[in-house]
Amino acid sequence: MAQAGVSLEHDQFNCSICLDVLKDPVTVPCGHNYCKACIKGYWDQDDYLGVYGCPQCRQSFTPRPVLGRNTMLADVVDKLKNTTIHSASATKSESTEAEPGDVPCDACTGNRNRAVKSCLVCLASYCEDHLKPHYESTAFQKHRLTAPTSNLQDSLCPRHDRLLEFFCRTEQRCICYLCLTDEHKGHDTVLASAESSEKKDALADTQRKSRQKIEEREKELEELRRATQSVTLSAQVALDESERIFTELVCSIERRRTEVKELIRSQEKEATRQAEELFNQLEREIVELKKQDAELNQLAQIDNQISFLQNYGSVCVQPVCMEVPGISVDPGFGCVMNALSEFQALLNDVCQGGFVNISEKVSEVTIIQNTRPKTAEESNTDFQTSPGFQPFGPSTFSIAVPMFGNFTMSSPIVFLIKALMMSLIITQRQLEEALRRWKHKSREKVKELRSIMKYLKRSAQAVEEDSEKICTKLLRSIERRQGEVKELLRAEERVALTQAENLIELLDQQTEDTSRKEAVLELLSNSDDHIHFLLKCKSLLVPSDPDELPDVDVHPYFSLLILRRAITELRERVNDVCDRELVRISDLISPVKSVDLTQIEPKTRADFLHFCCDVTLDPNTANSYLYLSEGNRKVSTCYDSKKHPEHPDRLGGWAQVLARDAVSTRCYWEVEWSGNRGIGIGVSYKGINRHTGNADRKLDCNSKSWSLNLYDGHCTFQHNKTKLEIPSPISARIGVYVDHQAGILAFYCISPRRDTMNLLHRIHTTFSQPLYPGFWLGLGSTLKLCSILKFPA
Repeated sequence: MAQAGVSLEHDQFNCSICLDVLKDPVTVPCGHNYCKACIKGYWDQDDYLGVYGCPQCRQSFTPRPVLGRNTMLADVVDKLKNTTIHSASATKSESTEAEPGDVPCDACTGNRNRAVKSCLVCLASYCEDHLKPHYESTAFQKHRLTAPTSNLQDSLCPRHDRLLEFFCRTEQRCICYLCLTDEHKGHDTVLASAESSEKKDALADTQRKSRQKIEEREKELEELRRATQSVTLSAQVALDESERIFTELVCSIERRRTEVKELIRSQEKEATRQAEELFNQLEREIVELKKQDAELNQLAQIDNQISFLQNYGSVCVQPVCMEVPGISVDPGFGCVMNALSEFQALLNDVCQGGFVNISEKVSEVTIIQNTRPKTAEESNTDFQTSPGFQPFGPSTFSIAVPMFGNFTMSSPIVFLIKALMMSLIITQRQLEEALRRWKHKSREKVKELRSIMKYLKRSAQAVEEDSEKICTKLLRSIERRQGEVKELLRAEERVALTQAENLIELLDQQTEDTSRKEAVLELLSNSDDHIHFLLKCKSLLVPSDPDELPDVDVHPYFSLLILRRAITELRERVNDVCDRELVRISDLISPVKSVDLTQIEPKTRADFLHFCCDVTLDPNTANSYLYLSEGNRKVSTCYDSKKHPEHPDRLGGWAQVLARDAVSTRCYWEVEWSGNRGIGIGVSYKGINRHTGNADRKLDCNSKSWSLNLYDGHCTFQHNKTKLEIPSPISARIGVYVDHQAGILAFYCISPRRDTMNLLHRIHTTFSQPLYPGFWLGLGSTLKLCSILKFPA
């Protein structure tokens, strides 16, 4: 029964690849166990596929799992092997014959028995039968018996062929009695048993350190296995994150593609609407011209001269025709296609930034050049100045017709009437010719306009298709880069796992070597043969070099987090570029709004003077060492403290003062200064520290004030104790510009003679409170607020 049970257990711990008992067992993720060398070789065959499976259940793993030694299973297998060996030993006969690896008895002849003891005096090994004299005879009682040893000759001195009984500490070697009295005379020598005792104590310490190293390496192995699992998990998380981010990018590009198509369609509709309006207007004009042409034909058929002259004035009125605007045959969508191509290149650069200025290109799509319709007077003037036209208006007939009533057909004036009729007929013909020209010109314009409308639709459709192709290429490019990022992640994961596997193998090997060494030390420590112990322990007591054991530095998330951060930054840059450019498109294609000149950023000194404000100093804030004059527009330092009335707003500590009124819009002012100890020009919130502390009370030494400091030819800008050197030359007049809403504070060097200004320093921040102009002065310095003329905006 026992043997059957052992056989059953033996079968359970066989490797399904080599069909032998597991050697260095490892467990794959599905739970099956294999020899490490077997499963590694099995997976190496399919390594090019990138998919790894279990030979038993056929479950697939991606990526390649990290193989970790199953310590518990390995212990069970070792115990199983020992149990099998012991069982085999128990079942075989009690034969004492020496087998390979055993120490044979030196006294036996023929089939020699296995030795049970070795005698260090006889230098021979004996079986139980031949050992009896050493126990029974008094002659052998002083002989030293040890465990069976095959190398008893090592216990003899190679020079004197005498037993080695002493140990020379000077030369660290075992010696005999003759060596002690000869060449080792005067050396530090002890009995081999005494040295062996001391060495065994050292051996125990070495064993303790060896066990400690084994524990450390096993701990590092466990940490490394956890690290490899973390690498695999982190790589999968990074892959999922990159998949999500690139999917968002694709959705963002597709959304922008739809918006661009809508912009093109909107521009096409607007251009088509303008063309249709002109088309309808030209058709109405042609109808009017045709109607007037029919009336002229009817007038030409009248034979009654008086009736002809009376109707001529109402029919032969100069036509008021609209000047047909110039029609551009270039609808302008070609530049949109170029803009989209540039956008594609820009996004490609970002993937290895946005939209280019499509709004400018789309807004340049012009079908009709709008011109001002001419007035009736201007139109008539143009018509009358045409070649061959003679001015002959209705007023002529309104005077001439009544005059004809006093004459008969026989009067001499008839000849004059006939001449007048001929002139009118010529005028009528000229008018008809002018009408024909107008009709022909209008028809040509209508024909051209129809052709343009067709071309416009075809061009818009072509641009829409091209934009679709470009966006599709962009999407393919993003997908291609998504694949590249995935491959980068997989490659880094493979490298990290390979390094981890190599390190695990190295640590396993070192752990096995250390365990083997510990087993040898254990056997050696139990040996009674002092000479053999001293000969072997020398190499075992040499400590291992710590450099040979690599340190395990576990940072599984480091590089993967960098990749994830880079992908996130890529998404943010693409979205930022797309959002910014799309806003510009929407703003520029939307109806043109009236421009508020007050919102234009000033460029010249004349522009800044539009925003100048009257700044006066607040005496309630002036430090006791300041003197105000000229209507509180000039301030100087004084050597003696002035007795100002007590006020909660007064600034203590530093010689500084604030303005009376705050600035919450755009404001510009100029100051003139003098003195060698320097001044500070800046702005501050009302809540600046006024009493407590020392440095915090000074402008620019806190988070509530900003100051430009001028002294000894130097110029610095300071805020919250952070100083910035400004290498620009300075002058005696400084201009200060504040745009509170935009968060702009700028300082300029002013040259009144040339009426020029140079920028010293400019910041862009967010102001949460109204700003008060503020100033500090060094001893002997003077500052004056300039009175400047404000130009009307």
